[in-house]
Amino acid sequence: MQKKTYLSDGNIKKFIEWLSPRLDSNDLAHSYLNRQSKLWWNCVGLFDAFKQYRWPAKGGWDFQCNARELNELRECLNSALQNGSDQLACEATVEVMHWGGVVAGNVRWLRVNQHGLAQLLMTVKGALDECDCANKVLTDANLRFNAGMTKVYSLLCNDFLIYDSRVAAALGWLVVKYCKHEKLSEIPKTLRFPWAPAKESDKQVNPKCRNPNEGNLRFPRLQAGPMHAEWNLKASWLLKAVLEQSSSKFNSETSSLRALEASLFMIGYDLAADPCAATTLYEGRDVDAPWVECFTLARRNRFEYRLNNDGVKVRDGVNFSDQELNLVLSDLWIRFRKRPFPLSNNATRVRSGEAEPGLGSIYFEKLRRNPPDTSKLAAILEDIALLNPITAPGRRELMWTLDWGRLDLNANSTTVDIRRYLDSIMED
Repeated sequence: MQKKTYLSDGNIKKFIEWLSPRLDSNDLAHSYLNRQSKLWWNCVGLFDAFKQYRWPAKGGWDFQCNARELNELRECLNSALQNGSDQLACEATVEVMHWGGVVAGNVRWLRVNQHGLAQLLMTVKGALDECDCANKVLTDANLRFNAGMTKVYSLLCNDFLIYDSRVAAALGWLVVKYCKHEKLSEIPKTLRFPWAPAKESDKQVNPKCRNPNEGNLRFPRLQAGPMHAEWNLKASWLLKAVLEQSSSKFNSETSSLRALEASLFMIGYDLAADPCAATTLYEGRDVDAPWVECFTLARRNRFEYRLNNDGVKVRDGVNFSDQELNLVLSDLWIRFRKRPFPLSNNATRVRSGEAEPGLGSIYFEKLRRNPPDTSKLAAILEDIALLNPITAPGRRELMWTLDWGRLDLNANSTTVDIRRYLDSIMED
């Protein structure tokens, strides 16, 4: 479907007419309990939600600080693509993942697929800018498009918003209100914006609700790839049209679409006003943390892992508790500080004491567990940005350094506490 066709749909026109005059009104109130601050958040409407936007960025948490950081990231991305540099494109996209809190599942993929990355980003950007969901690039089953890549393309493309679980939840919330206002018994197909669950531990006592389904007003579950790209385009077209037909204060912002996206981002944190009722308010609520795709280092074997409240769980494999990770990372820090270290996980050489110090040998020494386990552990730690790959002079194999800054380590530190960091990248 092309942009012109989508916006000419009768249901889309009616929704735009309904929402445009309500962007600044006080009849779209919402509230929820913020799980980190333990404080209640509330807004009286969309513009009020925008004014309360908060997300960590360089220099602060407000919209302006984030806008400055995103402009810097946009410049880095565009420079990398103009130079055709895969390495710079990879570095820039990894930084976007850091900003967006979506390193898990993305960093390793970007590094494994660094070769040709600049051209890939340019190709997908070109397809998105053509404003046609049927473009063969966007319908390719191998298209990588998820909560991380939507952030990258929002910086590269024209009038393209970030479509993540929070924005999707709030957009669905608005559609439900519209359907109730129009007394519709079901959601029109063109307004069935897919939703996705929150990124949180599967052991969360009060899980956030991002599923806007109510009764017969139902939305599909978002899937990565072509489906995500399609609805990201439609959401961008729709909300841009809403802004163009409105005299809202949003239009006084430098980027009105980004401002409206920020408003939805804040509202979509949790659709359940009562967090204790989040598991029962909406039928079909999936409270499990998503499995994250990852790849081993040498053979690039695919596996999946999940972050939870007491460590890292590998699907059909070994698990790593907070305590175990702290023991291994603390010893790595004490022995190597900022110097590079190898994987060093050959089972025979490690057990015989012949292996040089590295991740695998320390893992065995501290936990007395199978050294090859660290093939997956190293990939996970790199994926969540705690290990930085490095090419060391005179060494053929890959080496890493520990990202001491993210773990708040200094010269006097002797122990690592990984829980604070894991909590920060699990929260969205």
